[in-house]
Amino acid sequence: MINQDIMSKNLDLRRQMFEMIEQWQQSGLTKKTFCEQQSIRHHSFFYWYKCYRQQHAGINNKESAFLKV
Repeated sequence: MINQDIMSKNLDLRRQMFEMIEQWQQSGLTKKTFCEQQSIRHHSFFYWYKCYRQQHAGINNKESAFLKV
């Protein structure tokens, strides 16, 4: 039961951070300025941005990974 709670909290945090990254992308602000305005530690934001890029790169690669020959 505890592991499920931890997993759920981690997924919620990931979802929240990915939403923040999407807000930043739409804002037109630099990462640093956005973090300052949102009171987010920039190191945390850069970590989550790295995770976001990796996840989305994986999605794009999976879509094109199998091609009919």
